[in-house]
Amino acid sequence: YKKKYPNLNIFIDLHRDAYSSKNGSDVVTVDGKSVARLMLVVGTGEGKTGNGFKQRPNWKANYQLAKLITDQLNKTNPRLARPVCVKTGRYNQHVSDSCMLIEVGHNESTLAEALNAVPYLAKTLSDALKRG
Repeated sequence: YKKKYPNLNIFIDLHRDAYSSKNGSDVVTVDGKSVARLMLVVGTGEGKTGNGFKQRPNWKANYQLAKLITDQLNKTNPRLARPVCVKTGRYNQHVSDSCMLIEVGHNESTLAEALNAVPYLAKTLSDALKRG
């Protein structure tokens, strides 16, 4: 899409986190609804062995965006977003300084919990990206 639409700058990889019930419930109540928690993941591009990828992301720019969105989500509810997770992967974040991997809930979240999180995520993304 970057080649087809060169003016695109923001890329979102949206999915759910792998999670184990041994960690306990990972939902919050917002406006009386059970809402899946959200988490943004940023990749440094170093790879697990330290050799990494030839083309690495500007992970600090991606981190700043992820932190902004996380902070804004947590204004809705202090537990709505988990802290930004920084990993050694790349997650296609090398294509732009405004790439984000967003995890909506986890494999034990219900569809309703995940869907209940989406309006808060959409509003936060809209507000954050208008400022940026």
